Amino acid sequence: MQDDDRPAAAPTRSWTLLTNHARLLLLIGRNPDARLRDLAEQAKITERAAQAIVRDLEEAGYVTRSRVGRRNTYEVHPE
Repeated sequence: MQDDDRPAAAPTRSWTLLTNHARLLLLIGRNPDARLRDLAEQAKITERAAQAIVRDLEEAGYVTRSRVGRRNTYEVHPE
């Protein structure tokens, strides 16, 4: 208890409603030309984790990746 007899505030925990897969899918949908590094940064995950998630999304048919010059571009398949 604090000096004024109120209980101390519980430490806050960070949590999210969406999985990292859902978060990346939404980010790709907003910016299909984004670099993987930028997607990872926005999702607050490592680039390696983002790469694995994008691979999962591709294998499941949610995303198609195409090479445009030296960069990748993504297309989301909402169906």
